[in-house]
Amino acid sequence: MKKILCLLPIMISGCFSDTTDIRLFIDNTKKNTISSIEPMAKVPEFKHIEYMVNSKSNPFVLPTPKFSKTNTQQNKNCVNPDEGREKEVLEKYALDTLHMRGTLGILDVSWALIETPDNTVHRIKKGNFIGLNHGQITKVNDKSINILELVPDATGCWVQRESTVDIMDASSTGARN
Repeated sequence: MKKILCLLPIMISGCFSDTTDIRLFIDNTKKNTISSIEPMAKVPEFKHIEYMVNSKSNPFVLPTPKFSKTNTQQNKNCVNPDEGREKEVLEKYALDTLHMRGTLGILDVSWALIETPDNTVHRIKKGNFIGLNHGQITKVNDKSINILELVPDATGCWVQRESTVDIMDASSTGARN
């Protein structure tokens, strides 16, 4: 213990050595360094636009819906999706994220192999549902699948729209028509 106490002043004295050479280097560097800070960009002038309550909707009031679910159901001439139907697995993916990778078939039944974004392959056939817009598969062939989607329009009805998912090469990342 006494030996450590005797060596302690020697070790501490190393902390107080002459630092004039370091100070000289720092001062020299400060003198020879040119600072190149660009001036700040000019702040654009604020243009005040007066809000006229009479001409536009009030931003603090929730908008009123132009049609409701009850109005849609009252219109007998509209095509409506079956809301009580249990959703299928591929109905949680947008069509442009799904890729057709091939087909399988036995007798008169053809299945399409569909790859999801998480690299899972699903087998589907005519009558299955796919996509976010209540899309029902109407045809499966070797090159593509045809889908009939139901898309809402502005009047509260649903409009049928045809879509196609084409087969992709093994090297392709995918695209939809």
